[in-house]
Parts: sequence; structure tokens; C-alpha cells
Amino acid sequence: MMTKQSLNNFLKDEIKKIKISDYINNKILILFNIFYIFSAVFLILSNSANLSSLNFSAATIRGIIVQLQIILLLSLTIKYALKGFVSALILNVFSIFSVLTLMIVGSSISFLPALIAYLTVLIILYLIFVYQQEISLKINQLKKEKKKLHYMAYYDNLTEIANREMLIERLDYLSSMSEAEKINYKLIFID
Repeated sequence: MMTKQSLNNFLKDEIKKIKISDYINNKILILFNIFYIFSAVFLILSNSANLSSLNFSAATIRGIIVQLQIILLLSLTIKYALKGFVSALILNVFSIFSVLTLMIVGSSISFLPALIAYLTVLIILYLIFVYQQEISLKINQLKKEKKKLHYMAYYDNLTEIANREMLIERLDYLSSMSEAEKINYKLIFID
């Protein structure tokens, strides 16, 4: 099981693993980030923009934008693992501070639902990432166990040489190859 560590230490360790080249080489990840930033800027500007020409209220448009951002953040985390999680984390923290700033500057609580949504998504992103890490750890453990079981099935534990099962498997393989490709082989049995 994954060891529990503080969020601060966890983030420091994950940030040390980041390579900028991983982000630069992934065009879709960059596109997702750019789209998110544009939607965040639009969300910030929507407070002062005149949106009365549309058939929707400003709150409805902001709600749609926030929901699209949430879907994008979750997609980043699920699809791109560590890179997506770090990217989604940075974008989400940016959005939280933007919304807090708008609430403080405007002395209004109209962005409170967005703030609650971003904070909730922050928790969900972390849980998804931890779950992905645990799954990855269990997959690695299963691969090691499979290797160990294979070794135990085909090799003698004491002498570490191939056992009867390995011999039978190799003979079956040679038999199938000799029929298909006309390979000759000889077997000497000493009892």
C-alpha cells in the first residue's frame, strides 16, 4: 500500500519529477491547457462584460464555463496521469485564486458556487491521482509475482536448473517447429 505523506512533501516530490520536454512534446496536453486558460480568462472577464445580448444570464454562462473546465481538469488527470495531474493542479489553483480575487474585489458572493466546485475538484483530482498510483503499484506487484510464479513453475528451487515442465514445454515447441519448418532434432534420454 502507498505510504501516507503530507500534501506538501507529496507535491515537492512530484514537481521534482517534472520534465518540461514531456509537456512540450505533447500537443494535446498543451491544447487542453490553452483552452482552459482561455476559458478562465473569459470567466474572469464575464463579470465585467455585457452579456445581455445572449439569451442566457451571466450566471448561467459562468456555470457552463466552470463545468467545462471541471470536465477538462478531470480528463487531464485521468488521461495523462502525472503530467495531467500536475497540469490540472496548477490550472485549478489558478482558478481558485482568480475566483477568490473576483469575490474580494467585487465584494460579491456570486462566484461562490464556482469556488466550491473548484475546491471539490481539487479533492477529486488528488483522489484520482492517488488511486492511479495505487493501481500502478499493484500492477507492478502482480508482474513481479507472475515472474516469480513462472520461475517456480519451470525451475528447480534448489539447483536453479530447468525442471521437467520446462523440458516438456521446449520439446512441444520443437515438435511444432519441426512440423512447420522441417527442423530436425534429436533427443537423448538417459535413465
